[in-house]
Amino acid sequence: MDTHTISRLVELASYGVLLVAVAVVAQRNLATSIRLLRLEGFLLAMVSAVIGVHTHEAHLYWVAAITLVVKGLAIPSFFLHVKQRIGLPHDAERSLTVPLGLLLASGLTLVAYHVGRPLALASPWITRDVLASSLGTAFIGLSLMIVCRKALTQMLGFLLMEDGIFLFGITETYGMPLLVEMGIFFDLIVAAGVTGILLLRMGGAFGQVDVDGLSDLRG
Repeated sequence: MDTHTISRLVELASYGVLLVAVAVVAQRNLATSIRLLRLEGFLLAMVSAVIGVHTHEAHLYWVAAITLVVKGLAIPSFFLHVKQRIGLPHDAERSLTVPLGLLLASGLTLVAYHVGRPLALASPWITRDVLASSLGTAFIGLSLMIVCRKALTQMLGFLLMEDGIFLFGITETYGMPLLVEMGIFFDLIVAAGVTGILLLRMGGAFGQVDVDGLSDLRG
């Protein structure tokens, strides 16, 4: 596989990651938003594998396999199970309407491209256009954590932000040592597991996982 083809594949996958983030913002159905994260996990696994082909680094194939299992299968399936156990409604209940959410996502993407342009001059040429996509995904995830009312949807925002950071790291550094990558995945699994257990406890004790509603319980 020649370098031009590899570069195009990485760029297309990064655009797909950004589009999935925008789709999560536009999607009001919570289960569909979780399934979109599964697609994003597949795209990130593809990026890792393609960069492994380019760099001939064997550990990137392991990273791709772990990404596929953890981000593409395990975490989305776990959160779908949590949603079903709690009995959450399909509506994501965000503070912003879909048009305003899309406007915010578009604005954050423009900011990411503006910020990423000077930084891209120092990045590897094969992934120069990926920098803005990774920053845009991280910004959109951060915005979801701010505007969403349900704790589960806020966790989806955190996962989007982490996906953007992962895309940035894997493309701009061509991967970290395998032990470091495994440590990051372990932290992510622990964070998702603790959040899921907390949501189940909250749903059982209070009958809701709405952060605004739970804040009224103080005092």
